[in-house]
Amino acid sequence: MPQRRQPLSIRRFFEELKRDYPQVTKMSLKAERLAHELTLDFARKLVKRSIEIAAAKKTKTVLDRHIKEAYADLTASIK
Repeated sequence: MPQRRQPLSIRRFFEELKRDYPQVTKMSLKAERLAHELTLDFARKLVKRSIEIAAAKKTKTVLDRHIKEAYADLTASIK
């Protein structure tokens, strides 16, 4: 059964991200907008995939392009 989309509290979302992924130090506006539209589980997968992409590219920050690439990866795997 598909999960119903629930808007997340940005503060709660970011606090949980910082707890689970210490390398995330700030959120972009794009990530904040996505947090309103996604379930928490999908948002966590998105951030985890973004971190993996950033690590593979040997960059220290998760940038908008990593979020965009991770979103494309995850949505392609759902279809």
